[in-house]
Amino acid sequence: MATKFKALATYRPKIIKGKTADSKDAANLISGRTSATEGTVLESLSELRYTLFFFLRDGRSLKLPGLGTFTPSISLDGTINVNLRVDKELLSELNKETEGFKGTVINAINIGKTVNDLVALWNEEHPEDPVV
Repeated sequence: MATKFKALATYRPKIIKGKTADSKDAANLISGRTSATEGTVLESLSELRYTLFFFLRDGRSLKLPGLGTFTPSISLDGTINVNLRVDKELLSELNKETEGFKGTVINAINIGKTVNDLVALWNEEHPEDPVV
């Protein structure tokens, strides 16, 4: 007997992630779009990290328009974490039909289907191991 989780893991839409970009990649892109040198951009990114640390360690959130809001939180064991609420405009741009997300999505045909739809698909394709 299969689980609902197995059906979802098999059929849900998933993004195929490319190689993670790093600060050098970001600096190269930014320097190509501005008059700043790659070194200056790398220094600015380093300062941005320190700026985040500065405000977060004092228990303050930092809102960076166009990027999002970084907020400190604490778990039951006392571990400090940082939550990121991504800027709505950035999400909106990613979701534009023609100019938004350009990556690869597998199972894209299942976008908009419900959990029950995916379970039904599993049951149809795996009658020997149905989700009940």
